[in-house]
Amino acid sequence: MEFEPHKQYWRYVNRGWRLASEAKIKLDKRNRQLIIYLTFVKEVDEYKPRGYYLLM
Repeated sequence: MEFEPHKQYWRYVNRGWRLASEAKIKLDKRNRQLIIYLTFVKEVDEYKPRGYYLLM
């Protein structure tokens, strides 16, 4: 059996996301596949504006 990550996995990994500790596993009996749902997390900085413009 070979593990083939989806292309979306590589998008997340290459953009700074990391795997969370939990995963959901599903057994597809019809297609005889084991499906693993991964959760990603990313730390972001809070944006604090210095001022604002009022448009009317």
